[in-house]
Amino acid sequence: MQELCKRGKVYFMDFITIPVITAIVYALIEILKIAFNDSEVYKRFIPLLACAFGVSCGLIAFFFIPEVMITTNVFIAIVLGGASGLAATGLYENVKNLFSKGEAV
Repeated sequence: MQELCKRGKVYFMDFITIPVITAIVYALIEILKIAFNDSEVYKRFIPLLACAFGVSCGLIAFFFIPEVMITTNVFIAIVLGGASGLAATGLYENVKNLFSKGEAV
C-alpha cells in the first residue's frame, strides 16, 4: 500500500475488504439468529459476536489474502475487522428497524 501511495494510484481492491467483511459478518449474524430461534439471550450478544467475527475475518484476510488488506500491520487489520463487524451490527439494527411492523422505533 505504501508503494501505491507514493505513486499516487489507488486501486479498487484496496478498499473492498471492509464492505466484504461487513457483508460476511452480517450473513453470519443472520444465520445465528435463525439457529438460536431469535432468543433474547442471543440478541444481547450480537454486537460482541459481530466484533469477534469481524476481527477473525480481518486476521484471516491479513494472513491468507494479504493483497486485499490495505495495511501491513496486524493491529490495524484487527481494528479494521472489528470496525467492520460493528458496522454489520449497525446494519442489522437498521434493517430490523426498517422492517418492524407498526412498532415504535
